Amino acid sequence: MAAYANQIQVLVLRNAELEADTRRLQAQLGGGREGVIEQLRRSEEPAST
Repeated sequence: MAAYANQIQVLVLRNAELEADTRRLQAQLGGGREGVIEQLRRSEEPAST
């Protein structure tokens, strides 16, 4: 049961991170810089927890 709880916690944290990324990307699009999207993090950089 603890393994499932840990896995759920990891998924919840990742989901929150993706929601934050979505807000940042939407802000970039709404910032009047049409066609320009800045990279949020480098691909080798691990996701923050």
